[in-house]
Amino acid sequence: MSVGVLPRLRLTRPAVRPVSAAHPASEPAEILQIQCERDIVDAVCRARERSCEVRPFGGKGSKNDCYRTTGLSLDLSGYGGVLDFDGRTVTVQAGMKMGRLNEFLRRHGCIVPTCGEWQGATVSGSLATGSHGGSSHYGIHPTSALGLRLVTADGRVTDIGRDSPYFEHAAVSIGMLGVISAVTLACEPAFHLELETRVVPLDDYLRDYVSLGNAADFSAAVWFPIVRRVLTFTANRVAARAATGPRMQRFSVKTFLFDAASRYLDMDVISDDHLAHTWVDEGDRILCPIEDMTSKMRALRALSHNWRGTELAVPAETAPCAIERIDRVLHDHRNSMVNAAGLRMSPADTFSLSPCFGRDTFWIDVFFDEWDSLFAYDLAEAVTDCGGRCHWGKYLTLDPAHLRGQYPRLDEFRKAKAALDPDGLFANAYTRRMGM
Repeated sequence: MSVGVLPRLRLTRPAVRPVSAAHPASEPAEILQIQCERDIVDAVCRARERSCEVRPFGGKGSKNDCYRTTGLSLDLSGYGGVLDFDGRTVTVQAGMKMGRLNEFLRRHGCIVPTCGEWQGATVSGSLATGSHGGSSHYGIHPTSALGLRLVTADGRVTDIGRDSPYFEHAAVSIGMLGVISAVTLACEPAFHLELETRVVPLDDYLRDYVSLGNAADFSAAVWFPIVRRVLTFTANRVAARAATGPRMQRFSVKTFLFDAASRYLDMDVISDDHLAHTWVDEGDRILCPIEDMTSKMRALRALSHNWRGTELAVPAETAPCAIERIDRVLHDHRNSMVNAAGLRMSPADTFSLSPCFGRDTFWIDVFFDEWDSLFAYDLAEAVTDCGGRCHWGKYLTLDPAHLRGQYPRLDEFRKAKAALDPDGLFANAYTRRMGM
């Protein structure tokens, strides 16, 4: 039966709030513009003298308040230069945005293939939150990190390489161990990709998702729950040739309209006729297509200010069970959805706070309207006993106690935190709510 297109009545908000509902934005006591590493050291020393918090921010792309503070807030937007490059590695300042890094590397015939889709993300922010691209072969962005420089609570600058006992804690740390001042990344020769989209039934996708991911260099998908269709994105290396134009983004006006038609009008219009296509371009343009703060991006932010984006990470082998459970939730809350859901995979890694720690991981990216507070509870319940984890840069729908139980090396991380920041200089409301 069609749910129709009647306007929603919002007379009262539900009395129950999700476990990690958005809190009022923390207002920093002072915002400092960072131009060099010395500025970071001075800011940390000032925060220690004042006994206040200190946190950096970059692109502010996180869907939660992990970067906010009531103390000193460090603006890294003017701190994004290249410090060193030798054709195999690149060292950049922490505020370097992915779009600028991709452009620099492209000019030198190189690429970092673990970047996410948004060009406005900073290198250090992507590391700290465990952000990822879409590949069963390439890990989350921190897997490309060879080392980083960290300004710790005592004002010291410490080089942390892969041989350091702190590396696997500091690379994905949500900023709790110190302020990253520079990052060294491994890069490889640039390549071209051919990206193909096609539509498959959900049941077929769930039967073949592992082989689909393994067969392609890069892969992702968009899931339209009401009509049980999946739009797959698969990209493979090809010989260099002329670009065929900007690729379709996974979440776009087109996916929004098709998803809305399926939910509000019960129209099954998700088909190859409308969505199948092929693009060829340089690798970084295919992998990282979302430009930073274009007029389209500003309009989207204005329209989606009351949307929540949560990304759940489950063991790859539990994906069919998790999808079917979430499918029931999305049908029950179909008016709360605001776009199709995203699906991706990432291989296991060893970072103590990585959502992919110790297991190949299947990501489920869900967008919903904040007015339905019960949605987050139902979504959390659907994946809790699957061993669900959350993307640290997205809205956290899972209970903090549950999340803490998902990281076998959490005690080791806490020891590293106690050694590098014994007084909680780099804590904030977000990390305290998480009990970390």
